[in-house]
Amino acid sequence: MRRMPIWRWLAYLTLSLAIVLLPPSGPVDTLAAPALAQPSTSFETWFDVEQPPPAPFELVQMVVDFPGGARVGRHTHGGPGYVTMLEHDLTMSIGDAPVRVYGAGESFVEPFRVVAEGANLGAAQASVLVTYVLPVGAAVTTLVPADPAASAPARLAGQLPPGAAPRFESRMRLEDAPAGYRLGQSLRTYEPGAWTISEMASASRLLTVVSGSALVLTGPGERTYHVGESWTELPGQAYLSGNTGADPTVVAVSVLGPPR
Repeated sequence: MRRMPIWRWLAYLTLSLAIVLLPPSGPVDTLAAPALAQPSTSFETWFDVEQPPPAPFELVQMVVDFPGGARVGRHTHGGPGYVTMLEHDLTMSIGDAPVRVYGAGESFVEPFRVVAEGANLGAAQASVLVTYVLPVGAAVTTLVPADPAASAPARLAGQLPPGAAPRFESRMRLEDAPAGYRLGQSLRTYEPGAWTISEMASASRLLTVVSGSALVLTGPGERTYHVGESWTELPGQAYLSGNTGADPTVVAVSVLGPPR
């Protein structure tokens, strides 16, 4: 008879303990998987959502690349976009604000219906993590012609202005949200053998594999997610995710959090 691998046994054990020991209406207690390393977070950025769309709405998460010399023409978005620079620089013009260069680790917001344009003026590729908060069915991006008398069609889901190349598009639909919620995003890196702490999700999260693969356990089920694939973690359910491969795994995380 085949034995269950030790990593899987430990993962199931801690997930089960989180489910069994957590009181239905008590404080959230977490249990770390014994002898298993935890993933690291390279950054975590939080934004106040000042233009929340009416429910139902969606989070649309992307990692977008801008090759050296790429320019992104005038455009608007169907809801606010929250952007964190992952690599190199982008020069952005957003509404009436002064033109500004954003470097790796910096963040900015493209407000709802505000015209923006940008460029990668360097030779190296620039990359961003962006999460849009959109009404269900809204176009992610609409091109804005320089001539106000002209018209430009809205681009379909997942499409961005010429010059931008999204690696993936992930979506999570939400039927409602707490008043004054915030939007957080981060990159989570799992070294080989690393696992998250087993816990009940306290907020709605959208997670997409940027590189490598992640094994996700919830209840009796498990699934391995590969590059560009996503899963959601919803309040009231226990989740455990880890890297059983030989190479690091990077996961983009977008979360709706409570107000300050």
